[in-house]
Amino acid sequence: MLYKKLRFLFIPFLLTFLSTSIFAAEILLGDTTICAGTEAQLEIVGDFATLQWTPEETLSCDNCPNPRATPSQTTTYTATFEEEGIISSLSITVEVFELQALPDLTICKGTEVVLDAGLTYTNANYTWSPASLFSCTDCPNPTILNSSTISSTQVVYGIDAMGCMLRDTFDLTILDQDGPLFSIIEDNTFCDSVDIGGIMDVNTTYSWSSEPTGFTSSLANPRVNPLVETTYYLEATTTGCAVTSMDSVTLIPVLPEPLALMDSIRICEGDSISISNVVPNSEIRYEWMPDLTLSDAMDPNPLAFPSSDQLYELTAYKGLCESKDTIEVLVTEIALDIMESDTAFVCLGNDQPLTVNSRPGTSSVQWTPATFLATTTGDNNTVIQPTENITYYLSITNGTCSLTDSIHVRVDSLPGVQEIMPQDTTVCQGEFVILRSPIFETTSYPLISYQWEPGEGAYQTGDSLYNVVVIPSDTTDYQRITTNGGCVDTAYVTVNIIPVDEIMVVPSDTTICVGESVQLQVTSPGLSDFVWMPPETLSCSDCDDPVAAPIATTEYMVAANDANGCPAMGGATVNIAPIPTLSLPTRTTICPGELVVLNSSIYPGGTYGWTSNDPAFTDVSNPTPSVSPAMTATYTAEITSPFCADVEESVTIEVIQPATLTASPDATICPNESITLNADASGAQGTLVWSTGEVGPSIVAAPFATTDYRVTFSNDCETLTAGTRVTVEDPFSVSIIPVPGSLEVNLGETIELNLNTLISSSEIAEILWTENGEPVGGSTETVAITPSIEGGNVYVVKVTTTQGCSAEGFITLFVIKPTVVIPNAFTPNQDGLNDELNIVEIVGNVVVNSFVIFDRWGNKVFDNPDGGWDGTFNGKPMPSDVYVLLVELGLPNGGSESLKGEVTLIR
Repeated sequence: MLYKKLRFLFIPFLLTFLSTSIFAAEILLGDTTICAGTEAQLEIVGDFATLQWTPEETLSCDNCPNPRATPSQTTTYTATFEEEGIISSLSITVEVFELQALPDLTICKGTEVVLDAGLTYTNANYTWSPASLFSCTDCPNPTILNSSTISSTQVVYGIDAMGCMLRDTFDLTILDQDGPLFSIIEDNTFCDSVDIGGIMDVNTTYSWSSEPTGFTSSLANPRVNPLVETTYYLEATTTGCAVTSMDSVTLIPVLPEPLALMDSIRICEGDSISISNVVPNSEIRYEWMPDLTLSDAMDPNPLAFPSSDQLYELTAYKGLCESKDTIEVLVTEIALDIMESDTAFVCLGNDQPLTVNSRPGTSSVQWTPATFLATTTGDNNTVIQPTENITYYLSITNGTCSLTDSIHVRVDSLPGVQEIMPQDTTVCQGEFVILRSPIFETTSYPLISYQWEPGEGAYQTGDSLYNVVVIPSDTTDYQRITTNGGCVDTAYVTVNIIPVDEIMVVPSDTTICVGESVQLQVTSPGLSDFVWMPPETLSCSDCDDPVAAPIATTEYMVAANDANGCPAMGGATVNIAPIPTLSLPTRTTICPGELVVLNSSIYPGGTYGWTSNDPAFTDVSNPTPSVSPAMTATYTAEITSPFCADVEESVTIEVIQPATLTASPDATICPNESITLNADASGAQGTLVWSTGEVGPSIVAAPFATTDYRVTFSNDCETLTAGTRVTVEDPFSVSIIPVPGSLEVNLGETIELNLNTLISSSEIAEILWTENGEPVGGSTETVAITPSIEGGNVYVVKVTTTQGCSAEGFITLFVIKPTVVIPNAFTPNQDGLNDELNIVEIVGNVVVNSFVIFDRWGNKVFDNPDGGWDGTFNGKPMPSDVYVLLVELGLPNGGSESLKGEVTLIR
């Protein structure tokens, strides 16, 4: 029975271009996947003249840039567009997930059946139910667990992938009878015939078929060897169960194609040949053996160039399979070689032998032309006597192979007389001699060359010229070898040398001090015409005894003539000794235990003597003594020179003594205060650096919180550290609370001011109250005050703690002057409303001392400090008019204030 497989294809987001466009058009969403029954939004952007989508049946529009696609099966949509006169197209594939049903299944008990839910998807979830029937329920290919018989059961299976939920069912029945027993190999590739089945069961019937058709078998394990890819189908049945089991295997042959090499091929010795005509296959690897006489052992068709018969084997590999074939290359022996070079040079009138090596020995060499052939030695050798240039050709044949070679013979001659002049001459040592011969027409001898011997002959020109210039140091026999093609001639000449005498000078090597002089004396006899060099520092340059006074070491040379007229040379060296110097140390201050070298240079030939007040110093004759004094000491050195005056110098080495570092003791300060910290290094020289970065013996510290200050003393010898802790008292604040709580106070009113702070009374050493800068009250936490000044009054309380720290708080009270409120009109008409003029409101602590009313003519019509004028005078009503009111108030501070105003009486 064949089972369909559920196959879902997940296409990654890839954009497929059907044609190449140089413009900016693009499909925004690449290939995509949707669930059956859903839609995909397509969109292409660009500047189009025309646009057409195909196929259009499942698109919402076929000429818009953004159609909606609702395919029922996987579909590739193509957008064809015209852009700037060029027609191009782009494509996108919409993959549709579809679930194909598995058929109902009836199997025999014990038969292995593997179900296939389709492709394996990334992040897909598989479900198989009921779970007890399957080897796994979350995999794409479960095996049915059919060891037990079951009646028809509905199987539910599905895949959740890419947002799609696919479900289907089929009926499964497992019969009670055991199924057939069979085996089948897995799909595979092969090189040779292969068994495709397994062990035979006597109760099982086997039936094999194939695709392509042509193969049948009833064996349990038939052997096959297909030439093309073939699928073999097996139907197995048993007498116990009526259900036929089916399976298949696909075999792919991978055997390389036949190589079909020739059996043999023949070549001539020294030739090469292509030894195969195999059509190359990129899937096949080729290898030839042996490979030493092949152009490329990995090339299926290489060139072979063996020197003798050779059998070659070609192996073709395809996968694990291989095929072989051989070909023999037969070599016909043939060789021809003229022992002389391609051109032979013969001097006119001389014989020239020509020698030839050839193979095989049974073949003879043919010479052409026969001109100038004088004699023949053996079969291959000959002697020639040419009088002009000629080219000879020779050939040899062996079977179908033949070789030809040639040699050109050049005939040359030499010029006439080649005698060298002057013959056997004598010169002074150091003089040059020109060795020359008669001239000739050089164009007639284009190949002529010269070589002089000996090779080290003091040549001032090249040693390959016709004429040369020499300056030999000793008597020398010269030869000039002349060569022109095959002609060689040698000429001889001797140059005799009179040696130059050495002039002896006393002293020949001496030393003097800078600024001194020495006399030089020639002691060699028979000399004349003296010349000294350099002359600048000599008393005379043409005498035999000059006085030399050089400022630097100088080598003087003297020249003169001997009795033969030959020059003589000599010389003397005057060395200048420098004035002795000492290189005393520039760093003369050291630390205890430190080593110092007293002199860093040595005067050649000088003798040193040291003295010192250092009791431990004993190295008195060392040019470069090292010392480590415990205390400051002076050292004196004296240099004695064999050439110059003695020199004496001194140096004092100061030893830095250890320092003692002290810093200010720990201190306590109040917030926002500062303190000066001091450090002392007991007078030692060095640098004091504080942890704040400041440098010096003192700093001013004003920390916000308790701080440790470190001071470091350092010099070339030591580093010391000391510290001071500055403790900052906790900050505190004070404020003033008035009782009552208002900031406005009537003039003359007494109120309390209370100290408000978080510190305890035991921590307070002093309380000071001030009013407008003047002390007020006592040193208590509460004071009573009676402000006497109108307007703002500033009250300050300063609290000093037992640690000496202070804080202030202040408050401003506004003092209000007492006032009265009097109406500026009243109506004394006895209606009970405003019938009387009086003070209706008094603000503050004030006393009315007088309340007087005048009419417009200055007559007093009312005088009563209690007020209450009813608009009458002497019992008679006063007329409606404007009256003048004068009020005198007594203030709490003892002063008074007069008020004046107008009052209108209305009747």
